[in-house]
Order: sequence, then C-alpha cells, then structure tokens
Amino acid sequence: MLQLTKKPQNAEPLHESNFVAVGNVFMGKKDDGGALTAELVDGAKAVLLTQDGGKLELTTRNTIGGGPTATGTYLSAADFVSLENKAQPQLRLYKRTDTFAKVLSAAGILLLLPALLALLTAAASLFFLLSSQSQPSTTTVADQAQAIVSWASQPGTARASTAQACLLRIQGQPGPPVTIPGVTCAPPTTPWWRSTLTGSLLTAGIAVLAALIGIFGLPSHYAFRKNPATGS
Repeated sequence: MLQLTKKPQNAEPLHESNFVAVGNVFMGKKDDGGALTAELVDGAKAVLLTQDGGKLELTTRNTIGGGPTATGTYLSAADFVSLENKAQPQLRLYKRTDTFAKVLSAAGILLLLPALLALLTAAASLFFLLSSQSQPSTTTVADQAQAIVSWASQPGTARASTAQACLLRIQGQPGPPVTIPGVTCAPPTTPWWRSTLTGSLLTAGIAVLAALIGIFGLPSHYAFRKNPATGS
C-alpha cells in the first residue's frame, strides 16, 4: 500500500481504463499469487505529476471494475490523453499551496482582479461620501438671500442687523434666533429620499454588496480539481 504524503512518490506506469471515472485514479500491483491489489486508499485528494510537468488533481479509488490484471496506475481515457508525456508518474497529496498557485496564476489573478477593484471602488466611494458634508442648495440660498435683502431695504428699525443674523443662521453659523416674514432663518434641509447623498450611498452600498458576492463566489474557482482558466 502506498501511503501518500505531501512529497511526490513514484507511481506505477500509467494506463487508461474505461472503468475509471474522470477525475479518479486507481493504482494496483500484482502480488506473487497473480492477484491485483489496490495500492491507494479510497477518497484521498491526490496530485499526479509526470516528467514534463504534467499535473492532474485526482481522487484516489481502491476498487475498479473491469478486472485489470496488469500492475499500473489507471486513469480515465480523458485524463490519460490530457497528459502529453506519461513517463515517470508520481503521486502526492493535494496541498494548500496548490490552491494558492491557482490564485497566483495569470488566470487566477485575472479572475480575482475585477472583484477586488469593484470592492475597492465601492469602499472608496463610501469613504468620500461619509467624509463629505452635504452643502445647501445654491439656488435655495440665493432665493433666501434675495428675500432678506428686499425685506431689509424696507423702512424699519434694526432690519439690517436682523437680516445679517438671519443670513448667518442660514449658512449654519451661530446667531440669535430671528424672524423674517416668508424666510426660514435656518439652514435649508432636504428630505432624505430626495437627498443626493442618499442616492450616492445607496448606489455605493449596492456596489459593495455586488463586490462581496463576487468575492465570496471566487473560492469555488480555486478549489480541488477546479481550473480558474476554464472556470471548471
């Protein structure tokens, strides 16, 4: 019995078999009595390596139909023909570094980059939105100022000082409470559902959610027997 480790070990010569499913591997060795005994435990995640750098991620099996009689490492026909050079096969356990290698491959980075950029863009949008302060509408302030100037130009006692105090309060600065007919001496307010800040926050929030969903779905592309270049 071959005890697989993270270090590659020599395997028996490769053979194809119609009785081995795609993505599986069976290794058998003929004993002195002529019977073929399984050399691998069932269900282990393994990596098959060949002389020219060929690599297959396979699940080990300890039984095979069809009754092969020759000592060898058996693959499905599809897996067998995918290896250009079948000399000097070796087997080892699948490792975390195999997953990291997929992430750091050209195809893996191209797959990861859009989701990361989307997340960074959304986070930057939220940061700048939350850091900024909503400014009053220029049109609203101008209308209020025109009304105040018209009121202050009329005859009356202390109209100028009252108008100045009202303008300060509209700009959000501290001042004594004053009243001018037809004018609200306070910073203009906008209902939250009409605020441009609300719309921007909602858009940025949706962008963050979309980016997170994309990132959470990425691990499936780098898992055992997955290829980020093909998505399968």
